[in-house]
Amino acid sequence: MPSSRGPAKKSNENNKVKSQIYSVDDLDDISWLSEVASEDYDFLYSNYEAYMLLNKQLDMYFNDSASLSKIQDAVLSDEYLLELQNNHQEQLTVEIEQIENMIHVLEKELSETKETTLQLQHQKGEFEQEHSTLRSVCQA
Repeated sequence: MPSSRGPAKKSNENNKVKSQIYSVDDLDDISWLSEVASEDYDFLYSNYEAYMLLNKQLDMYFNDSASLSKIQDAVLSDEYLLELQNNHQEQLTVEIEQIENMIHVLEKELSETKETTLQLQHQKGEFEQEHSTLRSVCQA
């Protein structure tokens, strides 16, 4: 397909571009822009490569029924282990509650025993005082 632009028109456009480049005061700006553009391109290209590699791996896994089966088995196995752990945790929670109730009952019994011990010590003191009074009455 022949170009609609003639040689004179192309030369005129090239001159315009050259004059725009020469009008830039700081040439470091141009090199900085090209470095940034190059870094952006490298970044996008590396991401594209990583995406394509991951896509190929996923295609391989999901197209291979044995691999898909292995993945499903692993998920089911993990779910089963999680369910077992949850059941074990529930059992331990019930046991902890039972032990806490037993501790509460034992603490109550200990408190009652201490109260009874104090009452008995008080009665013993009264009996000893009464015994000593009776002895002194009997000896007189």
